[in-house]
Amino acid sequence: MMNERMVKAFKALGNPKRFETVNTIRDMRSRGERPGFDALMKALKMVPGELGYHLKVLREAGLIENGVDGYRLTELAETLTGDFVIISKKILQEKLEQAEEIYKTTRDERIKFVADTIRWLMSIVEGAK
Repeated sequence: MMNERMVKAFKALGNPKRFETVNTIRDMRSRGERPGFDALMKALKMVPGELGYHLKVLREAGLIENGVDGYRLTELAETLTGDFVIISKKILQEKLEQAEEIYKTTRDERIKFVADTIRWLMSIVEGAK
């Protein structure tokens, strides 16, 4: 049962928009802001249907709760996102180094695109500190 819950949570966090949503909720709360639906929509630049879908997935995965003071992270989300950030940073750094080494020898623009995409992902993870 616990394994299913963890798989569902990691699957939800594996989507960059949901990962960013979790981090935005955390950031807003740390600044004393109320992370309500409209505030999240504005902060994340998402339309209502898109944000609603991602919040539903996060809620069903046990990562967020909604109360009168807005959305908040569950203990599971706090734990997993910390571990997820550490692991993601290590993996992405390793893959970036590999892509850069391959690009040096091949000058293949597809590899450069891969390296740029990894850098973009790293910026998302960095924002999750």
